[in-house]
Formats: sequence, structure tokens, C-alpha cells
Amino acid sequence: MGTVVNATLDVPTVPAVIIGMGVVVLYSSFGGAWAVIQTDLLQFVFLGVLLPVALLIGLDAVGGPSALLDSVPAEHLSFMGDYSPAQFLTLFAALLLGETLVPPYAQRTFSTPDSRHARKGYALAGFFSFFFFFTSASLGLIALVLYPDIESDQALPTVVMNLMPVGVLGLVVAALMAVVMSTASSYLNSTAVVLTKDIYQPLSPAELPPSRRLTIERATSVVVGAGATIFALSVPSIVDALLYSYTLWAPTVIVPLFGAVLFGVRSAPAALSAITAGAIVTAVWQWGLDAPFGLDGLVPGVVANLLVFVTVAMATSSRYPRRQQPAVRVTEGEFA
Repeated sequence: MGTVVNATLDVPTVPAVIIGMGVVVLYSSFGGAWAVIQTDLLQFVFLGVLLPVALLIGLDAVGGPSALLDSVPAEHLSFMGDYSPAQFLTLFAALLLGETLVPPYAQRTFSTPDSRHARKGYALAGFFSFFFFFTSASLGLIALVLYPDIESDQALPTVVMNLMPVGVLGLVVAALMAVVMSTASSYLNSTAVVLTKDIYQPLSPAELPPSRRLTIERATSVVVGAGATIFALSVPSIVDALLYSYTLWAPTVIVPLFGAVLFGVRSAPAALSAITAGAIVTAVWQWGLDAPFGLDGLVPGVVANLLVFVTVAMATSSRYPRRQQPAVRVTEGEFA
């Protein structure tokens, strides 16, 4: 958010981050999931319409698709670019595992009325994402050709500010802000709910009334939003921020979450020991050994997490039996 506001409105990054996150925290804290869904709907329209418009204008500025491909350096059109196989595999694994079952995705799933709508929503979102990522990457290539000396974080805002006509510029800037705000608000809301329901409430000696729980969730949103602001101001780039968060998420939570949701494994010792093992291996590999072989600590951390989870789950299976899926009866009318 700071990058977009700085590039488009020339506001210094630090106040831009603080003001932008303040807006997100405000409507997330007081509006909850319903406010997140409503704003996401509007932001989706901005993204789906205005980014393709920016791509068309950018292609016209470089002389069309053929001229764009002719102007892009050859190493940017190869399969792995200047990455080694280990670096490419690491980045692929980080993006794949780091985005798996993250809270905004789960939040949208639980917001649907039933599993049929959830599956349909995910399928449509995947179809849309293909075109969205293609559009974003193409705009990045246009920025590389027209403005080769800018920082990578500035690619999309620079294209927008220099190529968009005045009548469209404000709407495209709003679309760029929508990318950030929709994600930030979803994380804030889901984090507040999880911390309150899964940590605070089980440790509370008395049952929480709804009003008290709502107050705690709002306060949590503010605290987490403040922490996110400090984190954003301390990392060097957007990609680094993503990789840091993936390194914290993937080697700890994914395997126990999959085990519980898909396979009914509800062993608390298996989950806690796997989380601990994944975190330790990741930290030692990434920061203690300085990522040997160019392999990010996320990969060995996930492997350690999986091995420990399976081992402890099998050892404690008699005390923590797997949850059996309920049998589903199909009547003759439903079958027909």
C-alpha cells in the first residue's frame, strides 16, 4: 500500500503505510466479515475491468505484443530466467506451500452457504486468477521495456502513472489499492476471529458473552494491524515480505491442518510437535546455516513437519483416534 500511494500520489512511504492500514483496520474492526465481503466485491470489479484496460494501453505504448516480445531481454523469456534449478524449485515451493489454506481462502470458504457453492467459487476464482496473473506479469514486462531502471516494486504504479489517461487514472489507482486492501482486511478479520475463538476463549475461565467477544476481536484487529504496519516498514520489498510470511506459515501449520481437515487426525501432541519441529528446522536452516545449496528453509521445514507429524500421530493413535467421516444417506429421490 505504501508503494502504491508513494508512486501515484507522491506521499512518503511511512505515512502512506500508516494512513492506508488505518483505513483497513477501521472498516475491518467495525464492519467485520460482512464489510470485508462487501468491499471485496467492489474491489473485484476494479481489478477485473481496470487492469486489462491498463494492459491494453501499455501494449499500445510499446507498439503491440510482437514489439513487446522483441524488446524484452532474452533471459526474461526463458523458463527459469537467471534462477538456478534449486532457486527455481525453492521459489515455486514457497509460493505453492505459502499460499496453501491461508486464512483469507478459508474465510471465503466458510462464508459460503454450502460446499457446492464453495467448490464453484474456487473453480471460478482459479479461472479468473489465470487471466489476472497473466495481465499482471504482462504489465511487468511493459514496465521492464519502458522503464528499465526502476525498482521492481514500482513497476505497476509507474506504468499506471505514466501511461493512463487522466480520466482513467484515478480508477486504476483505486484498483491497485484494492489488491492490497482486500487481502489485508481478510487477514485482519480471520486473525482476530482465530485468536479470540481458538486461543483466548478456551483459556478463559468463564464463557464469553457475544458483546465481550466482539470487543476482543476488534481490539485484536487493531493490535494485529499495528504489528503488520511495523512489519511492512521493516522489510526491503514486497516479495521479501511475502517470503518471510510464507516461511512462518508453511513449515508449521499446513501439515497439521491438512491432517485434521482431510484425514481426521486430531492428535494434539502430533500437531504441536510438528509445529515445533518445522519451526526449528526452518530457523536453523535459513538463519543458522544460511540456506545451504540455495535451498530456502521452508522446504526442509515442511519435510521435518511432515515426518514428525506422521510419526507422533501413529504413536498416539490409540489415545487420539481419527475422526470418522459421518455416513451420508442417499434417498431414492435424491439419487434420481
